[in-house]
Amino acid sequence: MAHPDIYLRSKVPAEIYDTLQKMAEMWKFDRIKYIRDYDLFPTPDWLLALERKYGDSISQQDLTGQV
Repeated sequence: MAHPDIYLRSKVPAEIYDTLQKMAEMWKFDRIKYIRDYDLFPTPDWLLALERKYGDSISQQDLTGQV
């Protein structure tokens, strides 16, 4: 949410923006019940779209921590 281009509605599709907003709201709750009640769980398709837009590839070294 710290990237300013996220707030440019012409650059970010609505589902990605909504997913980021939901994820930001999820951090405010200490119980999963509230997340469920407020319907903050993003759909798998929206998460995949978010990953395609902002995801970064990681190496095997990143996964294992070994050089």
